[in-house]
Amino acid sequence: MGNSARAKAMSELKPLLDEAGLSSLELKADEQRVLEKLLVSWESTFENACKTHPDKRPSDMALGTLTKAQMELASSLETQSDTLHSMNEIIEDSVGKEHAQKFRVELPTELTVCTKVWLMLQGYLLMDFSLANDHAARTAEILTGVTDEKPDAIRTECMRAFYIGKSHNPHQEKTSWGTRISGWLNHYFGKQGA
Repeated sequence: MGNSARAKAMSELKPLLDEAGLSSLELKADEQRVLEKLLVSWESTFENACKTHPDKRPSDMALGTLTKAQMELASSLETQSDTLHSMNEIIEDSVGKEHAQKFRVELPTELTVCTKVWLMLQGYLLMDFSLANDHAARTAEILTGVTDEKPDAIRTECMRAFYIGKSHNPHQEKTSWGTRISGWLNHYFGKQGA
């Protein structure tokens, strides 16, 4: 692979996210559609970051790209929360609850998807659980203002993405309980017959 092909491969966001577990995320149909749109919108920011900082790892540039996107979406939704809530009520009153979903604004779904992908990448990079949990809880708090979902359900779903990412890290310790107990016993009692 030539230098330009290698540079191109290094600056593609989707393969990096695939490696981190993107295909393992359980996304609803509307979330999957939003993900495809978001991936396109994130790509140029990611490519620019990789070009501007060629000395940095692409995974760090991806984390920066997703952090920026998540913060912008959260801020936007927080700012528009009251308006969106009122608009959703008017739509439900006009067309009924079963048809209202067709007229919903995508911003809450965009924030949900972005947060899942962002936390998945944090898990893949073996970042701090408590910080990820705080971000998931904060996102849940914002989303609760414009959705019918419970905050704990949203937070749990977001943290599931964190663990998916963590499980895809090749350096993640994958020691079974049996192996741990055996190691502990060998450490304290030594091997018999040695």
